Amino acid sequence: MTLVSRSAKPPRLDRHSRRRGQSMVETALVLPVIVLLLTGMVDFGRAFYHNVVLASAVREGARIASDSKASTSDITTAVSAAAPSGLLTCCTVTPSGTRRSGDTVVVTATYAMPLVAPGMSALLSPILTSGNLVLTQTARMVVF
Repeated sequence: MTLVSRSAKPPRLDRHSRRRGQSMVETALVLPVIVLLLTGMVDFGRAFYHNVVLASAVREGARIASDSKASTSDITTAVSAAAPSGLLTCCTVTPSGTRRSGDTVVVTATYAMPLVAPGMSALLSPILTSGNLVLTQTARMVVF
């Protein structure tokens, strides 16, 4: 017959298993912050890239518009061709009618960039339009 002592204590966890549990808790607390920072950096890089591409496309449209013989559709086509497909949501040319030599032509284009980071939409809600970061570029040139 075996006797079981009631005063027997449960085995204590050794130091290694307690450290492992502590590091798992620290990782669980820090990992969401790191992921949010990384996706925020990706969004910032994408916004910078799209802003540069949009500025280049608008500059190309203004260069075409500086020719007095170019029509508004020629200018819009040049801006759309200079930008990657699906980048532009709006392109306006001012003045839209006939341009004379010496007039200043203004070409404006807009792109609504969706964000990748899941929490960035909530953080940046004051500057977002329907969940998208709206980028706008304008170029001015004198008609020759």
